[in-house]
Amino acid sequence: MSIISILLPIIILIGIGYYTVHIGFFSKKFINECSVFVLYIAMPSIIVVNIIDMDFFSGLNTNYLTVYTLTGLTAMLFGMLGSRLIFKHSWGETAVNSLGCGMPNSAFIGLPIAMQIFESNVVEAFLMCILIENLILIPLSLIFIESTNVKTKVNAGKTALAILSKTMKSPIIIAIIVGVVINLSGLTVPSYLVETLDILANTSMGLALFFIGGALARSKIMDDLSRTLFVSFIKLIACPVIAIVLMLFLPLDGDLKLAIIIFTAAPMMSIYPVIGGKYGQQVFCASTLLITTVLSSITITTTIYFYTLYAGSVTF
Repeated sequence: MSIISILLPIIILIGIGYYTVHIGFFSKKFINECSVFVLYIAMPSIIVVNIIDMDFFSGLNTNYLTVYTLTGLTAMLFGMLGSRLIFKHSWGETAVNSLGCGMPNSAFIGLPIAMQIFESNVVEAFLMCILIENLILIPLSLIFIESTNVKTKVNAGKTALAILSKTMKSPIIIAIIVGVVINLSGLTVPSYLVETLDILANTSMGLALFFIGGALARSKIMDDLSRTLFVSFIKLIACPVIAIVLMLFLPLDGDLKLAIIIFTAAPMMSIYPVIGGKYGQQVFCASTLLITTVLSSITITTTIYFYTLYAGSVTF
């Protein structure tokens, strides 16, 4: 299976959402309710399912975890600096840009591509990515976004409490906390509850992509092309380059090297427009995700080609 064939179903689902809303088959209200379902039901389910069975204390490569964390945080920092200093974006726009710059779609794009390349199992590398995304990158991103939207500006203490309060009410943060508590406490979740969560989790990507298409049908895709291309550049090109530079100081084995490059080179997560929509940036996030996903068919292929040409250690 080629990289393009992995990306095509994603693009087709976005296209179906676009067409059905464009011809009036589904209403604007229905599309908005899809985003609410993904944000409050489907995405928390997939987070809990991933975390409750995760082994936090074995099979972890500290260099891999460090490189992946620093890559995401550095990309977010570049996104913030570029947004403020070059494009003069507002803090709200800057926060959403940073989220798009540093949060890869490791589950639905990174993992399928990695599994096509490696004969060995890449699940451990994937689980380390999920661990960092759920426990570090997503919470920090949401705190940053909330800090730009909080209304309480009386003093630093009240502002910090307002940010913390809003962040802790996020369904994603609640799901992370629930998953970690269940995992560390050793509680056994009944199989029927796990199966229920699995069913809900499996709806996440399809509905999120359908929502993206529906959101695009009601707006101009190219409204802010320079901003979109900036975020796409950081996510698709700068991220894997940052990872490669970091690996000069924090070396990894051959398979893990290419795995982390693939995961960091993936476009942003599919719920990017759902999160952005909560802060009034649904259209920008939807169009950016679409364009970045299409471009990734070129950038990921090119990245893998040049890496393997240079490394000469991976057999396709």
